[in-house]
Amino acid sequence: MDGSIHINYNGVYLDYKEIIQRPIKSKEKVTVIKKKYIPPSDHPWRKSFKKYFQYELSQKADEK
Repeated sequence: MDGSIHINYNGVYLDYKEIIQRPIKSKEKVTVIKKKYIPPSDHPWRKSFKKYFQYELSQKADEK
């Protein structure tokens, strides 16, 4: 009624301070340069699909 503000949370009155002026945002933009992922030379993506598929089949046949 008198214009005062009281903040009550779970039966406890909380301390606060009123923000008179909005904080100024910095105008600097941070840019992050990401490197493109390049798989190593022995990575399966670098092998042709047929060779990789034949290799998988030969290993499964050896296990049986």
